[in-house]
Amino acid sequence: MTASNNPIRVIIADDHPLLRSGLRETLEQDDVIDVIHEAGDGVEALATIRRHRPDIAILDIEMPGMNGLDIVRTLRGEAHPTRIIILTIHRSKRLFDKMQELGVDGYILKESSVGDILDGILSVYHGEQFISPVLAAGMFRDPSPIPIDGCPDLGVLSRAERRVLRLVAENRTSREIADILCISQHTVTRHREHIAGKLDLHGNFALMRFCLEHNAYIMDALGKTTLN
Repeated sequence: MTASNNPIRVIIADDHPLLRSGLRETLEQDDVIDVIHEAGDGVEALATIRRHRPDIAILDIEMPGMNGLDIVRTLRGEAHPTRIIILTIHRSKRLFDKMQELGVDGYILKESSVGDILDGILSVYHGEQFISPVLAAGMFRDPSPIPIDGCPDLGVLSRAERRVLRLVAENRTSREIADILCISQHTVTRHREHIAGKLDLHGNFALMRFCLEHNAYIMDALGKTTLN
């Protein structure tokens, strides 16, 4: 269960009944997750989210009636607290940038493994952003170091924060980082927040984006010694 001993309340919205039922059946095998409702189109999805106020809504980006982008835009305009994970077949960086701008919390490729979806739900529930590893690898291919003059000073980070940053740069989830460093997931989340603040990174996906775009610089600056 989650820290509050309550399951994570999830709504699934997709216009393909087989995908919805298969995803629901898979997610409900984990007792941390409770799929409280499904929706088959965008209009129904928006009404369902407003009515049930789930912790997380998993939305197909393309649905009849109202697409995922419009739903996110509407909910963010209402300052609605539900966190949003977008399921997509698209590997477009431009679309990812748009999702980031709108305040999407998770961006997952439909062909991703169930493990990725579960990791995404847990990460987003704990206030973090999540992008499928396969999407990250495709959209941010061949990262290169940023110019030295423009680099944030990683020396401002504590030893523990440098360890966490290195693992984030390896595209590890907070749950994986917690297991590797033998600390709580809450502590990992706090470290991530402190890292973003010290490096002056703001907005959804800011830390993750920094790690993806400047992976070579981070690995070169921190090296393997950070995990010792």
